[in-house]
Amino acid sequence: MPQDGVGYEDGNKILRILHQRRVIGSLVDKGIQIAGNHNVKTESLQHGLDWLREHFPVDEQEAAEIWAEQEAERLEGTYIAKAEKLGLYKPLDGTEKKELSTKSVYGVSVIDEFKKFHEERRAREAKEKEESGETQRVETMALAKREEREQKQMMLEQKWKERQERRALMGMVTPEDVPMPDVSTSRRLWPSTLFGVSLVGGSWLLASMYTPVHVEDRLFPETPTAVATIGTLIAMNVVFWLVWKVPPLWKVLNKYMVQAASYPYWPSVLGNIFSHQSLPHLGANMAVLFGYGLTLHEDIGRGNFLALYLTGGVAGSLFSLYYHVLTKSLMFYTFGASGAVWATMIGWGVLNLSKPMAPSDSWLFAADASRWAVIVFQFLAHFAPGIQSRIDVYSHLGGALAGALAAWGLKQQALKRKEEQETLEPAPLLDSPSSVIGLEGPKNA
Repeated sequence: MPQDGVGYEDGNKILRILHQRRVIGSLVDKGIQIAGNHNVKTESLQHGLDWLREHFPVDEQEAAEIWAEQEAERLEGTYIAKAEKLGLYKPLDGTEKKELSTKSVYGVSVIDEFKKFHEERRAREAKEKEESGETQRVETMALAKREEREQKQMMLEQKWKERQERRALMGMVTPEDVPMPDVSTSRRLWPSTLFGVSLVGGSWLLASMYTPVHVEDRLFPETPTAVATIGTLIAMNVVFWLVWKVPPLWKVLNKYMVQAASYPYWPSVLGNIFSHQSLPHLGANMAVLFGYGLTLHEDIGRGNFLALYLTGGVAGSLFSLYYHVLTKSLMFYTFGASGAVWATMIGWGVLNLSKPMAPSDSWLFAADASRWAVIVFQFLAHFAPGIQSRIDVYSHLGGALAGALAAWGLKQQALKRKEEQETLEPAPLLDSPSSVIGLEGPKNA
């Protein structure tokens, strides 16, 4: 095997080992790998084995069968010796072998005798219980115990839920149990006002500096920008609706996701905009947001849309807070995206108020007509009997005013910019709000 990089001495040693395995039959079990010769390649060992088979033929299959029988006998003897040592097996004498000649050749196992004894005992006990009627009584008791455990588990779960609800309601103010917090009017209004004004100012500042991201740099380049923005807002509202289903979180949610006139926490001015407790409330707001938000987003761009949306939500929260605090309606609390949604809805209306309607046979005409109909219906719904006790009318009013002012300001800004451009060069005719309110430049993101 020198041509394989193995010396004569090592090569002869390897050939002797391989040939010995062929003769005694262990080649099928141990293979061609040899301990201590890790540097010898498998190809070299296989080459040596092929050389032996060519020059020294041996019936390897017969040798392998003999090896397998010998190994089985050796392992059997090992297991029997261990069983005798542990007392799990006792060898039979000549008489017992004759009596049990038709049974197992391995003799009587202590484990089998033990198993047989207890099987017979259980069979006798079952028969006695069945004859005495005790089996039915035991089954009835087992069923009763299982039902008792299930009832205890249900009671524990109910008590845990009630305890979590009590902990969550500890911060709620009720005239029957807790006296009204002794807080001044300014303390109720100014922290929330400062936070809200700062948030609105910051949002418009960021909107003025916002530059659309190039389509290749977006997280979802195939998704339209308006769909991505509106979809994210809807997803945030859905997430917080699901969070309301977890009682241990109610204490935190009641502080920061609900605006209470009696003791308002300033973060709730923003938090309550994304807070819904019922599916109909969430579905109604998100449907209106989707119906008006996509078009408004295309008209004014992402930065301005988000600023308008937050402005409407914060303005609705502050408008409602000021009304209920100044009128001493301190037991009132509010939450929901209605203020921001009304700002979106009225903002779309202001931008499209002077826009000529599309032809009556166009789907655009049907879409715009349905949007105007929804605005009229939502406005008239506020005058329905008993509706003011179920919704926060002043939050809607504050959001609508904020949305109208923001949309009017954006439209005036766009018209002013258009006039400045016309003084420099003739401008092409503009037919749609999308071209008039193009405050962010080309929408390539």
